[in-house]
Amino acid sequence: MHKDQIKNTVYKYITMYHDMLDENIKRVYVHINNEFECEDKETEALGFVEVDQFGEAHIWFNGKFCDINPEKEVKDLIIHELAHLFTPVSKKHGYFYNDHGKKWKEVVMMMGGNTQKWI
Repeated sequence: MHKDQIKNTVYKYITMYHDMLDENIKRVYVHINNEFECEDKETEALGFVEVDQFGEAHIWFNGKFCDINPEKEVKDLIIHELAHLFTPVSKKHGYFYNDHGKKWKEVVMMMGGNTQKWI
């Protein structure tokens, strides 16, 4: 998927499921980066979400993955990351981090994603 398509898809889902977004989140930014690292992962990450103390959410996607995989795979990744944004569970290092628990799985399924990928 092209970067603009990814961003448009993210914002479309946020608009559709806006009622699930935490009221403290003021703005959502989408980043697609080919030089992609996530310090909490031992392997190369495909995406992650950060929310700062100012209510700005940043959703990061691995640009290499998005470039070489079919649209359905990229949409599953988008849903995976948005489900994290929609289901915050704890604070760590100033950001909200989310697990792949029951609530996260319910949101992924509701949005039409695959709960078994990338966990």
